[in-house]
Amino acid sequence: MGVPIYGSTPQMHDYHTQIPGSFNRVMHGLYNLGHVGAQIELRIVLTRPVIENIIEISEFIARNLPFVTTVALMGIEPTGYARTNYKAVWCDLNDYQEELREGTQVLLRSGLDTVLYNIPRCHVPKSLRSIAVQSISDWKNSYRNECEHCEEQHLCGGFFKSHTQRFSQQKVKPIQLERRAENDSRT
Repeated sequence: MGVPIYGSTPQMHDYHTQIPGSFNRVMHGLYNLGHVGAQIELRIVLTRPVIENIIEISEFIARNLPFVTTVALMGIEPTGYARTNYKAVWCDLNDYQEELREGTQVLLRSGLDTVLYNIPRCHVPKSLRSIAVQSISDWKNSYRNECEHCEEQHLCGGFFKSHTQRFSQQKVKPIQLERRAENDSRT
């Protein structure tokens, strides 16, 4: 079962869902599922407020939800409320590399199976690329022209086709070019 959470406190989670009391209901449901041994994939969509608090959220999960099967940190699919609330939720993950790395390390150190979904590989810290999963369905997936020069494109989830102009302003840095730049600086 894939269950989303949006924060480590009722205030943070309920802000995202806009439903007072939803955090407590989700926690109650998670503990019930854990009690019966259900396979739980905890889903954390990396909106701006979530990524800004990802370390606290990761610590909360490690401390209070060690029975979940998998924790999936997910890039935003720009549809529905994400599209209409763009300014409140969107962030370029290139600007939050350290937070993503630190929050993910908390989960990994606690022994939780952790994966990264819906994030182009060039937006994932190098140390976390091994857990980045090609997760966007083929019919929703696209790549930019710059991606043709990336030697890891075959491993990359790419971008959602639903990315509009404002969602597609993310920087693309083909991994092959990163390696060439490193090699050039060494010589």
